[in-house]
This record gives sequence, C-alpha cells and structure tokens, in this order.
Amino acid sequence: MRLLPGEFLPGGVFHQLGRWLDENISRFGFFHPYRQYRGGMFAEPWHLSYAAIWVPALAALTPDLIAEAVAGGDILGKRTVLGRLPEIFQRHVLNVAQP
Repeated sequence: MRLLPGEFLPGGVFHQLGRWLDENISRFGFFHPYRQYRGGMFAEPWHLSYAAIWVPALAALTPDLIAEAVAGGDILGKRTVLGRLPEIFQRHVLNVAQP
C-alpha cells in the first residue's frame, strides 16, 4: 500500500479522514510536522506526531547522536550519510512544522 497526498484531496479515499484530522488533531495533542513542503520532506498529510513526546525528543536529538547510530550500523551509503549529516539534520529533522 502506498499513501499519496492526492488521496487526501476531495474525492480521495482519505479525504474525510484528513478533514477530521485537520479539525481535531490538536484536541488530542498531535500535529502534522510535514503539513507542507519546506525544502526537506514532501507534504505528508498522514504523518502525525504527538507533541508531548516530540518536543523533548527533538531537543535530545543531535547530529552527534545520529552519527553514532549510523556509524555503528550496517547500512548502505553510510559514508555518504555521515558526510552530509549536517545538511540532512537541518533539512529533514529541524525543518518541520512546529506543534
């Protein structure tokens, strides 16, 4: 199954769900970190984050912590990720909508 932004537009299979989320998400402490394209991740109307956990988790997450995890993992492209980590961190971690 693939989720596509168009599925949340009028006529899309998730349009009613998206409208309900837009109207109620904050009542339950959630928010859309990727509501719109900000130069990192494309808009993901299905992506929800729980603010009470997200805020302290983001504060604790650092490029050094990610670098340690990547360096210790068996992943393809490790050298590329580590070399571009400052850009990746700024563009895909910090460049999100706030709660």
